[in-house]
Amino acid sequence: MKRSSVLISLASTVATLYALEALISVAPSQLIDKLGTTLRKGPTVIAETYRMRMRNIEAFPHLQPDTFIDSATKGLQLNDTATVIPLSGIPNALTVLCNESGTTISYRSDELGFRNPRDTWDPNHLDAAVIGDSFAHGFCRTESETITGMLRSAGIRAANAGLTGAGPLAELGVVREYVSPVRPRNVYWLFYEGNDLIDLVSERETTLSRYLDPNFSQQLRANAAMIAQTEKRYADSLLNQYEPPSFAARARGFLTLRNLRTATGLYRGVKQPAMRDESREVALLRDVLTTANNEVKSWGGRLHLVYLPERRRFDSRTRAVTGENHRPDDVEKAVLSITTDLDIPVLNAAAEFARQDDPTSLWNARRYHYNAKGYRIVAGLISDDLRAR
Repeated sequence: MKRSSVLISLASTVATLYALEALISVAPSQLIDKLGTTLRKGPTVIAETYRMRMRNIEAFPHLQPDTFIDSATKGLQLNDTATVIPLSGIPNALTVLCNESGTTISYRSDELGFRNPRDTWDPNHLDAAVIGDSFAHGFCRTESETITGMLRSAGIRAANAGLTGAGPLAELGVVREYVSPVRPRNVYWLFYEGNDLIDLVSERETTLSRYLDPNFSQQLRANAAMIAQTEKRYADSLLNQYEPPSFAARARGFLTLRNLRTATGLYRGVKQPAMRDESREVALLRDVLTTANNEVKSWGGRLHLVYLPERRRFDSRTRAVTGENHRPDDVEKAVLSITTDLDIPVLNAAAEFARQDDPTSLWNARRYHYNAKGYRIVAGLISDDLRAR
């Protein structure tokens, strides 16, 4: 009788686990977000671009700079002798950016490949340029919910020079290649305390480190047409290699409770030291910001640093992803020391978030990017600063 009860209990537990797996598999993304899980639903960028191509829509996936940084050739091969690391998207193209919450975000890139309306880069009609990674790019937010979208709604003529996957050296390259020619009076550099320092580990081993030389350029504007065609061919090769998940793969995922394990955090974490020594990256960041500050000053502009907090600062349940095993306060202290020495004004979004009744409400559940409310606070800091000037 006792053995029978154990078997019944075990069968009930297994049935419950698979029922939960099935429920998570069919649940809408909005519900998953409210549950505060780390599970991401929705197709990958390549998968969604592939589906659009199957509907005869000419779309391209956003190609992040780290796509080429991590490649065997350390760049995009233009010909037998020339290799570059692109620092913008494919120009004038329908670009698929992401699907973090079940809704695919895409946009028509501008003439330089950034997320802007056409003719944004007219130097006679530009108040500010916003530099940064996915937070500046507006990862998985509609245009009206991006920082530059909100600035434009407030009557501020702002250029979005954000690039998902960019680190500080890539962002310095964006200043050199694209912002410098139009010479805006104000440049707002978004620094994210979560992974901007770890990005420098891979970037410093590439061509991007040469941007510390004020005279270096990859001539990305001059070679824009060739780079765009090569990026298109590269994107097409990724799409040609893509195969939709097979029934067997989906069945394996279900049998191994993949969604449930991801949603509950029951997966093997990445082995990493309890605390990472970032002194070398901090020193390199100082060099990057020194170079950027001097460059912006050379055309009579002003560089501002916008300090962005990570969720772990306000929510201990949020797991540290690879490379983010640091104390956010230590990163903030190091960065503010650099900006003080270089006389770079700082807009501290971390301090502004901390003033909110519930800072965790500024994120999309446990995800790493802000929701529209969080971006609105950052845009408000920039807008107030511009109006004060």
